[in-house]
Formats: sequence, structure tokens, C-alpha cells
Amino acid sequence: MKINLKYSFAIVLVIVVVACSPKVKTTTTTPAPVTDPIMLAKITEGKSLYETNCNKCHELHNPGKYNEQQWTKYLDWMAPKAKISDDQKASIFAYLSNNAKH
Repeated sequence: MKINLKYSFAIVLVIVVVACSPKVKTTTTTPAPVTDPIMLAKITEGKSLYETNCNKCHELHNPGKYNEQQWTKYLDWMAPKAKISDDQKASIFAYLSNNAKH
């Protein structure tokens, strides 16, 4: 059986391109519009806290990957490890729940 060199090269090239291409995370939901300025400030603070604290130990998860109940479970488990206060935890939850899967 004769192997076509051009065909083999094309297959290897496709595999390399696919394997090396950046992985794109997409949100499965669109965040609800927030009009309350106090809640908007809490969500904004929560996003900042989430990106700063949670990214220290692991890759950030897309907020739309989990629902509110799942985020509650994860935050209850991770907050003590991250040494975040109850107020910080509430702000992070506000951000995550606003962007959570519904």
C-alpha cells in the first residue's frame, strides 16, 4: 500500500493547527441587565474579587457554566480556602449569579 505524502502531510498539518489553536470559552447565557446602582456596584466588585482571588490557585470558570445553586456550593467550599470575608463572598456570588446558567 502506497502512502500519499501530500495527503499525510495535510492530515498532520490539520492536527497541529487544531491542537495549537487557542481554546475559546463562551458564555451560554446573557447576563440580565442591572439597573440598580447599588447592585451594579456589588456585581462589579464581585467580578474584580473573583478574578483576583480565585485566579490565584486555578483557572477561572465561566460563570455561565454553573447555576446559582452550584455556585453557592462551590463558594461555600472555596471561600475558606481563599480566605475571603462573608462580604467579599456575597459580592462574588452577586457577580456569578447574575451571569449564571439559568
